[in-house]
Amino acid sequence: MSNQKDKGQQSDAHNARGIELAEKGWLDEAVNEFGKAITLDPLSIHAYGNLATVLGEKKQFLKAFEILVDAFKKDAKDPQSAYFLASFLSSKTPALIEQLFLHAIELDPEFTEAYTGLCDAYIEIEDYAKAREIIEKAIAIDPFDLQLKQELAVVFVESGQYAEAIATLKKVVKEDPQLIDAWLDIGMAYSLQGFYDESEKSLFKALELDPESLTAHFYLMHLYWLSNRRDESLNHLKKAIEIQPASMRHLLEEDDITSSLKQDPEFANLIELLFTDQSKEV
Repeated sequence: MSNQKDKGQQSDAHNARGIELAEKGWLDEAVNEFGKAITLDPLSIHAYGNLATVLGEKKQFLKAFEILVDAFKKDAKDPQSAYFLASFLSSKTPALIEQLFLHAIELDPEFTEAYTGLCDAYIEIEDYAKAREIIEKAIAIDPFDLQLKQELAVVFVESGQYAEAIATLKKVVKEDPQLIDAWLDIGMAYSLQGFYDESEKSLFKALELDPESLTAHFYLMHLYWLSNRRDESLNHLKKAIEIQPASMRHLLEEDDITSSLKQDPEFANLIELLFTDQSKEV
């Protein structure tokens, strides 16, 4: 019992010393002290939290995450272990995701799915320069993968470079005219530029490939509403609801255009019916 108490006191001393070193900016030394504290007392949750904090300052987010998960596993009933892990994830998740994808790429430099995942992560935080850089590296690895080129087009769309997106996607459909997603993306990019006629042509090309494409009908509903072709917009809304009512509920909940559509009584009644009649599930 006395030995255990001594170890606990020694652990606290190393933890306190680690805090002092960290405050002075001596991060490597602080890491060593926190490590000693944990070795002496594997249930010293504060030492885990302090160690993870310093590792985060050193940009070693993956190691910090591993430390906090280990602490949580050791004593999941301690509210501090849950707090430290949750606090880390709430502030460091984008950086952690980046390091995980980079780790996957380091393990397999030709793992293009990891490049795409990292690209999506950069898009999520609106770092379009890094998103373009990483997906272009993937394209260099596999220049015949059309999905990678479509991902590059997504980067262009999200960063407002619509002309570049269209040029990229036109090369994609030239190589494979059957790629419906590429036609849909071309239609969306043209619409965002205000080129409604070109958008319509691309979206109808998508419908030729799949007459039941929910996305094509949804985009056409958008397009016709914006171009004051009300009846055609309504027809495509009806068709989209007929195809996948549950998905349309989600899309309309998330879409900014819904409030505008509801200003039209017939649209409003149709949308209200969609949300009240929950039996219309796919």
